[in-house]
Amino acid sequence: MFYLRRSACLAIVLGLGASPAWAGVWVVGGAQSTHADVTSALASSVDGDVILVRDPAVAGFVIDGKSVSVVGDAPALVQLSSPVEIKNVSAGGTAALAHFACSTDVSGALFYVHDNAGSVRVQDCQFLSPLGPFVNVTSGARCENNADVAFVRTELRGGSYFTLFGTVGGPGARVSNSSAAFYDCNLLGGNGSSGYWPSGGFPQSGGGGRPGLYGANSTIFLSGSTSTGGTGGQGLSAGLPPPQCFSPYVYPTMGGPGGPAIELWSGGLARVRDSALVGGTGGVGGVDPCNNAAGDGASGPSYVSYLGAPPNYTAIPSAARRLVAPALARVSMAAPLSFYGIPGDRVYLLSKANAAHNWHASLGATLLVQSPFRRNFLGLVPIGGRLDVLLPIPALPAGVLEDHRHLQCVLVDAGGVGHGGSNALLTLLDPSY
Repeated sequence: MFYLRRSACLAIVLGLGASPAWAGVWVVGGAQSTHADVTSALASSVDGDVILVRDPAVAGFVIDGKSVSVVGDAPALVQLSSPVEIKNVSAGGTAALAHFACSTDVSGALFYVHDNAGSVRVQDCQFLSPLGPFVNVTSGARCENNADVAFVRTELRGGSYFTLFGTVGGPGARVSNSSAAFYDCNLLGGNGSSGYWPSGGFPQSGGGGRPGLYGANSTIFLSGSTSTGGTGGQGLSAGLPPPQCFSPYVYPTMGGPGGPAIELWSGGLARVRDSALVGGTGGVGGVDPCNNAAGDGASGPSYVSYLGAPPNYTAIPSAARRLVAPALARVSMAAPLSFYGIPGDRVYLLSKANAAHNWHASLGATLLVQSPFRRNFLGLVPIGGRLDVLLPIPALPAGVLEDHRHLQCVLVDAGGVGHGGSNALLTLLDPSY
C-alpha cells in the first residue's frame, strides 16, 4: 500500500523556495524577444535557464551539456525545420523540451538524445518522418547511452532510407543503452521498401515494416501508449507478356511482412502497462500481366525478441493513470491539471525540483520525480473518470523570474493499491512573461 499525507495549501504542493530557482529567461521571437534563434539563446544560457520560443517556426538546435528548458510558447506546436539533439547533460541536471514538432526529411533521427548522465524530459512534441518512398529519416527518436529519458504525450514516427538493397524503414523510437519511459505516447514504425528489380539480379519482395519501438541493452517502460509496427512494402509487379507471364527470372513478388510493435535485442527489458501493441499490416503482393498475384506479407507480431529470452518483456496488469498539465504557468494565476483514472481513485500529486528514474514495483510504474518528494492529496476521481484541479501559482521570491517543478501523479484505488501515473515538467514564470 502507498500512503501519502494531505496538505490543505496547494502552494505547498509546488514547494516554492525549497530549492534554488532557475536563473534566467530568454525569448526567441515575438514579444520581448532577446534572440533571433534558439542556437544563439542557448549560447547565452547557463544551467537553470529557460528559453521561450514564440516564433511559429525555427531551425533545429543542439543542447550540449546544459541543464536548460526549451519550451514552445506559441499557440500551436513550434515547427522545426531541422532536427533537435540533446547530449552530455551532467548527472543531477535536466534538459527539457516541450511543444515542438518536426517532420523534415534528413539523414538520421529527427530527435537524437545521447550520452546524458542527467535527465531529459520531452513533453507534448511530435517527431514524424514525412511519408514517402524515399525518405532519409531512420527513426523518429534515437536514444543512446542515457541514464534517464522520459517522453509524455509525444508522437514518434520512423521513416526510411535508401540503400543498394532498397529502402529500409526505421523505428518510431530506437533505444539503446538507456533507461527510457513513455507515458501516453504514440510510436509508429517506418514502412518497408517496395519490391524492386536490381540490375542483373532477381525480383525482390517487399521489405519488412519496422518496429514501433526498438530496444537493446535498455530498460523501457510504456504506459497508456500505442506502439504500431510499420506496414510491409508492396511486392513487385512484373512478368512477361501474356499468355506466358511467368518465368524463373521474371515474376511478381510477395509483399513484405508488417513490423512488430516492439522489437527487443540482447539486454533489452520492456515493461508495458495498458498499452496497445499493434503489429504492422503486411504489404500487398505484386501481380503479373495475367493478373496472377503473389502473396501478401504477413502481419507483424506485437512483440519479438532476438538474442534474449521471453522474460525480457513484462506486462503490468493494471490500468494506466494519467496527468495532463501545461508546460508553462504564470505566477498569480492557476495551472489547470487534469487527472484520469477509475472513479473513486484517490488522487495524489508528487512534486520536486529534481528528476529521477526509478522503477517502483508496488506502483507498477517508473517514478520520474526524485525522492524524497512532496506528496499531496488533491481529491477523488468522479464518475466520468476525470478530476480537474486549478492549481494556484503563488508569487516567486523577490528577483526570481522563474522556477520549475517535476510533477507525477499517483492514484490509489478503492482497494488501497497505488498506481503510478504520467509525469509533467511545469515551468513557473513571472507574469511579465
